[in-house]
Amino acid sequence: MDSNMVRRIAFAAIAIPLLVIIVWVGEWPLALLLVAAAMLGTRELFDLAARGGVRPLRALGIFLAMLVPLTLVAILDAPGFWLAQQWAYLLLLAILLVVAVATFTRTPEHRPLASIAVTLFGIVYAAVLPSIAFVIRHGQWDGRSWTGTAVLFFPLVVTWVCDSAAMFGGRMIGGPKLAPVISPGKTWAGAIVGVIVAAVRPLRTAGLPARADCARHRTRRRAGTRAGGDRAGRRPRRVAGETRGRRQGFVRAHPRPWRRTGSA
Repeated sequence: MDSNMVRRIAFAAIAIPLLVIIVWVGEWPLALLLVAAAMLGTRELFDLAARGGVRPLRALGIFLAMLVPLTLVAILDAPGFWLAQQWAYLLLLAILLVVAVATFTRTPEHRPLASIAVTLFGIVYAAVLPSIAFVIRHGQWDGRSWTGTAVLFFPLVVTWVCDSAAMFGGRMIGGPKLAPVISPGKTWAGAIVGVIVAAVRPLRTAGLPARADCARHRTRRRAGTRAGGDRAGRRPRRVAGETRGRRQGFVRAHPRPWRRTGSA
């Protein structure tokens, strides 16, 4: 086993359990994780652009990327607050701010249009898209939920399985290179193996969220809580507003969707 594989396994053994715990807890720990990911991802993309001769607005771009997850959490936390109602104007203001700063700080030789494009693309790609994980996690499952954790991890696991299968398949089979200029180590055989494994594996794990939800209800039935009725066979009284909240959705029914009682 080479050193690259050892580093991957060692990192995964520490990072994946920690990530699972953070996603399971959700709320602000997950939001802070997304903030860190947005800032690091934006900085890395700006570094790649700088190597190509484009000078993005580094400080402003990283700052706006940091605000994206926090703004999203604030919108979901208090949908009646003015920030949630004026988010479109805030988005337009951020774009105009980037354009204005690039206009005054970038000369024609520094390619201001390219600087604006890379700055906005970095914010969208490294901050806005990862922040959707918070919406997925707290869309229907409030509080500490294994079901919400499973739903969020499902595409991540599929991606990790595809990448691992492609690496092992390429090393075992070999053959023509997939993209020698971009990544000399990748082969067509590894890409095919990765796609096949990634397509087959979800068929075996597609019922994971449902099984997690069934396990939660089974535990509650055994404990005699409200999800399955009491031990005498009678269904206990529901929490006030619970049925109405489930019909109307998590944003409109409760201003703090992940703080409802009776979370998973």
